Amino acid sequence: MEDREGNFNYTINEEHPLVQHFVQKDKQSSKDLTYLLRQVSAAVPVELIIQNHSEAASKHELRTQYGELDKQTIELALAIYKGLLSAGMTSEQAEKGLFNTQPFSEYPELISYIQSL
Repeated sequence: MEDREGNFNYTINEEHPLVQHFVQKDKQSSKDLTYLLRQVSAAVPVELIIQNHSEAASKHELRTQYGELDKQTIELALAIYKGLLSAGMTSEQAEKGLFNTQPFSEYPELISYIQSL
């Protein structure tokens, strides 16, 4: 994000479906989770990242491979998908929303799990 002075700040997107899933999962601790995410965002060592990148740009991968689809990712994807449906989205909208989100966009095979619901 760019601030008023033109400086860039890096934050965790609190509207990301993964973050929202955990914030909404336990209402009692949602304030604590939001506080934690803001603290993590504030603690990201941006200066060190910039320095390391300028000294060795080729060593920085912007995207990493997510590896094999695991049970936890499947369960989380299904929970988020169901949450999108219960929020009033059509199955097509929920599917599109899920697959436009990292890391789920990296696992096209999740479609078979969604279609089995």
